[in-house]
Amino acid sequence: MRNRFSKFACATVVSLLMAGIFAWLGVGVNSWLSLVGEVASNRKTYDAPGDDITQKVDFYGAGLRFAGHGGKAHPYAQVLVGAARGRISLLGQRESGSDFAWQRASAWT
Repeated sequence: MRNRFSKFACATVVSLLMAGIFAWLGVGVNSWLSLVGEVASNRKTYDAPGDDITQKVDFYGAGLRFAGHGGKAHPYAQVLVGAARGRISLLGQRESGSDFAWQRASAWT
């Protein structure tokens, strides 16, 4: 039973995820600091009786990335600020809005 539930849960999560594109560019200031810009656009269409529902979310941001160097791992943390824009359409009607957005992230390469 556990395996069936796991497969069902994974299929449900995947069907809810939005698909999109993502690009970023970084310019190193020194060995531990970079200026970073990011653009991301995600879209999802849901089947609904009578009409499809389309949802789109865009993010545009810029900020700082702090990098560490030691051994084989190169950890970094970044903070981006910018704008997010969302749009939804249903039954021929569209609503959209924009607002301030920020994003924090950490990882290693």
